[in-house]
Amino acid sequence: MAAEQDGATAKIRQLRGVTWEWREEAPEEAKRQPGMGVIAQDVERVFPQLVETDEQGYKRVDYNGLIAPLIEAVKELDDRLRAVEARLDQREERAGQVDT
Repeated sequence: MAAEQDGATAKIRQLRGVTWEWREEAPEEAKRQPGMGVIAQDVERVFPQLVETDEQGYKRVDYNGLIAPLIEAVKELDDRLRAVEARLDQREERAGQVDT
């Protein structure tokens, strides 16, 4: 279970998908983007290499950098689902043997 805590799924779980409305003082470049994403400070705690701070203190997330951890998290979840399905199949087989 220790590896699970350090895995991609555990890291992604620390991030929140959010929507927002841009403040008037936000840079024009930022306002051209949709107000949805993740909180930069959350990303910075988990993936510090994916956040940069400009000279005015605004943080920017490298969303492309989140692709690899998201892929790994999906693979981890798929492995867990397959394990649960295998256990369920085994239980159903045993229950079928009891019924006959």
